[in-house]
Amino acid sequence: MYLWEYTINFLQFLLFGLLINKKLERKNIPYIFQLQFLAILFASGVLLIINLSKMPPIFNTLGFLVLAFLFSMIFFNALFTSQIFWSIAYVTICIFSDAINTITPTKLLNIPISELLEGGSKRITITLVYILLISIFVVILLCFTTKTFRLSFGEKITLIFLSILCITIEESIVISQTYDYANSNFHRIIFILFFLVMFLYLSLLILIYNLGLQREKNRELMELRIASKLEQTQFEQMIGATSEIRFMKHDIQNHLEAIKSLNSNSKSKEIDSYINSLIHSINNNYLIVSSGNVILDSIISNKLVLCKKENITTDYTLHFSDDCPLSATELCSLIGNIFDNAIEACKKIPVENRRIDFCIKPYKNMLSFTIENPTDGIYNIENGIIQTTKKESLAHGLGLKRIQSIVDTYNGFMEIKPDTNSFKVSIMIPLVTSSQNSIGDENSK
Repeated sequence: MYLWEYTINFLQFLLFGLLINKKLERKNIPYIFQLQFLAILFASGVLLIINLSKMPPIFNTLGFLVLAFLFSMIFFNALFTSQIFWSIAYVTICIFSDAINTITPTKLLNIPISELLEGGSKRITITLVYILLISIFVVILLCFTTKTFRLSFGEKITLIFLSILCITIEESIVISQTYDYANSNFHRIIFILFFLVMFLYLSLLILIYNLGLQREKNRELMELRIASKLEQTQFEQMIGATSEIRFMKHDIQNHLEAIKSLNSNSKSKEIDSYINSLIHSINNNYLIVSSGNVILDSIISNKLVLCKKENITTDYTLHFSDDCPLSATELCSLIGNIFDNAIEACKKIPVENRRIDFCIKPYKNMLSFTIENPTDGIYNIENGIIQTTKKESLAHGLGLKRIQSIVDTYNGFMEIKPDTNSFKVSIMIPLVTSSQNSIGDENSK
């Protein structure tokens, strides 16, 4: 019978694994499904040991809750709220299934409780029905949304406390139904109380779930608004760079007239000094890039000026393709964000080490964007996702999110390599046609 009890524990945990794999994002771990299978085998053995230790049934339920939560933490990238919520939700349906499986045979069919317990003649049948009920509820839960939801620290503590309290009450009610009482009305009252508590608890879970969804939605809207402002700033910087080029064009005419005047007066030394001064001014204030795409040229020119002000050495290769599907706004946002992140990272390291390598080129019907910069090696990584290291996390840290959004829109992919001494972002965007026509510009500063 021990083997059968272990099998039931295994099936119970296997159904949880099925649910959690559909609800949460898996970590990038080699052979993750094989490791999950081994973890389920181990957890099933732990639950069997708890059962055999003759501890109160509530310890078995709480033990399963802890093991389920640890399982989600080890194998999945998700917020703490999501991990604990789905663990609690699964334990809840296990209790509900156990209640139906215990109360129905004993009170409606008058089957002795001893036949349902371990070693009883109806044990195999009743446990199979128990697994079937859990399977039905799991299918129902799979129909719910898998959107991320967010709770405050106080709300998380409240959720955990109320969940443990309700689970304890529900488990106690189920156990009480297995005893015979002289007053039959007492069973009915307890039975009604069970479903009342279950209804209130499920209502609480749904309320908390919707509250978390709404909070995450509000956060996303706030981030979208901030991202929109950042993109507007990128455009303003681009327009500013274009205006400076117009001013330079106007100034050149004045400079040429001044040189002509000096030349007519045979002032060669003054002409030489004036030209050197003019070249120095242009090198410090105007960096003109010509890739064949006006938007790209404006963005890169503006970022190169910013790099020069921060004493950042730049090396870039631009082979842009006219088949790039990105709109002007998306191109500006993508390049602007990856450049801004690189500049911010360079500002944290000594001047002599500051460098940005940037490359755009077609590659196998795709357009490759690559940028690499040195770093101090300090990263804020949560659940496998790189977060901003700035205190104002809502206003900052949107760059990579916006880039990922653009990449996903065009079915591209992005690879981030944070090393000890360098940080590299590689992006591939599919081209709209197989044409590889492009105009190149290579330069080093």
